[in-house]
Amino acid sequence: MLAATGLTKEYRRRGEVFNAVDGVDLTVAKGEIVSIVGRSGSGKSTLLNMLAGLLRPTAGAVRFDGQDILGWRDAEISRWRNTKIGYMPQGQSLLANLNVLDNVRLPFFLARRDGEITEKASARLAQVGIAHLAANFPAELSGGEARRVALARALINAPELLIADEPTGDLDLATTNEIMKLFAQIAGDGTAVLLVTHEAEAVISPTGARIYEMAGGKLAGRD
Repeated sequence: MLAATGLTKEYRRRGEVFNAVDGVDLTVAKGEIVSIVGRSGSGKSTLLNMLAGLLRPTAGAVRFDGQDILGWRDAEISRWRNTKIGYMPQGQSLLANLNVLDNVRLPFFLARRDGEITEKASARLAQVGIAHLAANFPAELSGGEARRVALARALINAPELLIADEPTGDLDLATTNEIMKLFAQIAGDGTAVLLVTHEAEAVISPTGARIYEMAGGKLAGRD
């Protein structure tokens, strides 16, 4: 489904050149869970942003179902991301002035679509276990509840690939376990899941997940 080859992102700092991501090769298949672990600054978020078409690489290719997304115009990439990709950014990403239901419905309205979305949004909230919070606002949610809303929102357009950047970074162990179980369920339904986590979270990644470690911009398989 998703294939990256030789993916590199070069930056300049005080006249010196360094690679935040350095020649990464990665594939993600339908229904597969791929976890990338590594310390802050290792290049994980930069890699995810390139895979999602949010950041142009210095070199390399990203293909989705065999198509080179880097050859598309910005509008085409945005349409692809809105229809094929579910994205959970790092940290708090909910809009404070929208209630939970409206936060989940939002991606549906970013592209012209037919149909009624409220029932689908309610079903996604039920899927992640917080249907009872539909009328609440982000300020009224716990950290774990907010992450579940972000997950429901990422799934609202039935994506083929879910990308999650540090989805459990500041959650307790019990809540982290619950979120990881949700990822396993989503993959079981056929949606590919690509996530980056902190080192400690890799231990409780869903059974069967393919785990990589990232350090200094390079990606390597992990035993």
